[in-house]
Amino acid sequence: MKAPRRPRRPSTSSFDVVVGARTVISDPVAGPGPGGYQGCGRTARALLAAVLTASALAVCSHPTSPDAAISPSASGGVSNLAIPADAFRQEFEAILATIDRYYALKELKGVDTAELRTRFGAEIERAGSAEAFYSVLVRLFAALHNSHSGLSLPGRAFADAGIGTVLIGDRLVLTGEISDGALLDNGLTRGWEISAIDGVPFPVWLAQRGEFVSASTPQYRTVAAARQATTRFWFERVERRFTFRSPAGASLTLEVRLDRTPTAGGTQVLVTGRALGDVAYISVDSLSGDVVSQFEAELAKLVDKPALILDLRRNSGGSSGLGLPIIAHLIDQPTRVEWPSQVLQPAASLRFTGHVAALVGPVTHSAAESLAHNLKDSGRATFIGSPTAGSTGNGPQFFQTAQGIVFRLPTRPGIERSVSGAETEGAGLIPHIVKEQTYEDFLAGRDTALEFALAFLR
Repeated sequence: MKAPRRPRRPSTSSFDVVVGARTVISDPVAGPGPGGYQGCGRTARALLAAVLTASALAVCSHPTSPDAAISPSASGGVSNLAIPADAFRQEFEAILATIDRYYALKELKGVDTAELRTRFGAEIERAGSAEAFYSVLVRLFAALHNSHSGLSLPGRAFADAGIGTVLIGDRLVLTGEISDGALLDNGLTRGWEISAIDGVPFPVWLAQRGEFVSASTPQYRTVAAARQATTRFWFERVERRFTFRSPAGASLTLEVRLDRTPTAGGTQVLVTGRALGDVAYISVDSLSGDVVSQFEAELAKLVDKPALILDLRRNSGGSSGLGLPIIAHLIDQPTRVEWPSQVLQPAASLRFTGHVAALVGPVTHSAAESLAHNLKDSGRATFIGSPTAGSTGNGPQFFQTAQGIVFRLPTRPGIERSVSGAETEGAGLIPHIVKEQTYEDFLAGRDTALEFALAFLR
């Protein structure tokens, strides 16, 4: 039996096209943003991410599909949602064969494709529509326990309720960004929380939703599942019944339609900066495009400040190589780095020499984690916040089946480690100082980690 053909690796390790989490999530203070805690009063931007996958069948009954069932997908793309029913089994087997052959973390994650066939095969046989088929695939990829694994789906595969939320502890709190006039008419505003969904207490719903999330760590699974509270896949019901609770304890149950098309949001601002008194603040929200030149432009305005806060809390990744020039402006001597492994030289000009604090959280992911690990190992920054997503990539590549299902898998074997030897898959970067957003600070309009960092640096 021939092995599936290996596709070419995409040019970046961007997370934005893989199913696992896709919705607007918000900063504890400033409102919704592209991923994680959005600060500095930026406008809402929904991510299209991938997130943002009868009886048991005997393994011998369904041998892996032939090589012809898999074709390479050099540039990724998105999946065909109209898969014919007579192709469900072949497509399922082709995906299992590719996981078995190429998924580099199979042993680390305890993944057995025979067990996956047994667990999901009966549902594939019963699937009466493409929607039912894809609902199984989303859970299949979630069972790989890796946030770089998943389906690549088009934007029309998602719809949302137009409600900005932020996860604070085990509370899903409204940010006040609400586009549904009926909800506003009922008095919902910033600080209310969603206490139950379809009659299920939110913490229970959150744990159950994890089966739809491709995640490498519990902290990322939790925040990604919370994103899906006000977002649905196209194969799910349009209505959800939300029970809202006010800060004063009042309760209100409403049926809400999740029928709004996610908004792409135009040109993304990758970097923002400002002076917070005598402390410079720069937020790097993606490692893509011209992020380096945007960072340099902001740093040039603030380079004379005695201290800097580098905020990576809403940076879900991009290209690891773009993180290295940013670090070069913060170091004062040659420094060993990874991704790729090399000795990084300090920037020839525009070097920041003051104290540095870096803010991270569970949405800090992929290439952003590479940046964080390298910066932490350099000794140039004190890290504040909460553990990161725990997945730097392991060489993710795209694959495409005969019917046009596009998905991604890590293909580089071995356990990736930082310069200091820290494992970077399945264990997020642990900050020097753990400081998480509190509900009380949110109600008062304070960003807990940012306020702590300011006091720490002063």
